[in-house]
Amino acid sequence: MHSNDGNKSRRKGPWGFWATLLFGAGILLITYLFTISLTAFYTADLTAGAKRELVTDFNGTVLTLGIFVSVPIILGCIALCIYVRKGPLIRQYIGFNTVDIGTVLRWRGLILLFLTASEFLSQALGRPLLPDFVIETYKTAVSSALFLSAVVIAAPLAEEILFRGFILAGFRSGPVSDGAAVSLSALLWAANHFQYDLFEMILVFLLGVIMGFAKIKTGSIYTPLAMPASVNLLTFIVTAVYLGSDG
Repeated sequence: MHSNDGNKSRRKGPWGFWATLLFGAGILLITYLFTISLTAFYTADLTAGAKRELVTDFNGTVLTLGIFVSVPIILGCIALCIYVRKGPLIRQYIGFNTVDIGTVLRWRGLILLFLTASEFLSQALGRPLLPDFVIETYKTAVSSALFLSAVVIAAPLAEEILFRGFILAGFRSGPVSDGAAVSLSALLWAANHFQYDLFEMILVFLLGVIMGFAKIKTGSIYTPLAMPASVNLLTFIVTAVYLGSDG
């Protein structure tokens, strides 16, 4: 009995910085390969003559399909990496801890303030209300309900568990400070949004920083998970209203 207690007390922590970076990059690479293969097959089957156009342009149906395919791949790879580590349980590793609704609402309010300020800056710079990527994917989605589910539920779930869960936990267990761990995980998250231009990617990076500190301060993945879900839902509504009034 005493020996078992000693073994439990010596359980490993999360993977270190470099192992986490390697595993995170590997998970993203595997996801890209699967989604690219699947969407290429889909578009080739849909219409061989427009294959190149559909693959390279923003297509909401292809995006929806890619998200739903990537989610189980990402979550499965994360679970495997945590299992192999034989350290904290998945719940502890990712931070599936309860958090009161008031705390979540306060962090969401901070995100809304940031979005308001960024929109004022965007308009001052003469930028369009919505990125071309957002408009085109919305217009080309075959099912609005599936598209909404993909961008508001599926994508934030996979991304937050990966970036603010697995990657942030690994970075924090390494030799870097919490601020550096948050910034680096946010930088990787922003780089994953390569469909946007530089200005938009900077905003995504800053959002990632806020969400990273939200995870650390509350100790729960549910706090940052609620934030991009709210942002994407708001974007979906604004896009629907904008295109409805425009058309």
